[in-house]
Amino acid sequence: MKNFLMDVMDLKVFDDKGKFITKLDTATKGILVHSDQASYFAINITDFNIDMIKAIGEVNNTETLTDFEKELTPKSTKIKFKPLYNHENAKQFKLIAEGILYNNLGDPSHDFKVVINNSVLTSGLEFEFSNVDINEYTHVFSIHVDKDGNSFELELIEK
Repeated sequence: MKNFLMDVMDLKVFDDKGKFITKLDTATKGILVHSDQASYFAINITDFNIDMIKAIGEVNNTETLTDFEKELTPKSTKIKFKPLYNHENAKQFKLIAEGILYNNLGDPSHDFKVVINNSVLTSGLEFEFSNVDINEYTHVFSIHVDKDGNSFELELIEK
């Protein structure tokens, strides 16, 4: 029986230690590529996900301020970004992408899950200030081999 992935998958993002960062669930399109040239997962999201932006950059630490000083300081967050071409600055993530497969009658047939244990965000950060689409995807994660030698795993759960 043929199955189709018609909806864009939701993407849960974790840091390299497994701590949950955010869920990117406003995607308008996505792609998973696994070939001999490249392996990557890319999505285009529509919202300004602050948690993801904080994970990409380095948040200025205000823990040294006393509670009194924090009350006197404006409620702002400063995030610094380092060049991505330097491998030391590469941000590593674990990803879980979830969606639903549909049969040829349009009924849900399987829950679809992709688990990526080792990826690096290669797309950086892009702000778009017009209706012109400069880049096809806002988030591109290059898939690396994990400690067990796997690129990713795919799980299909029958409904």
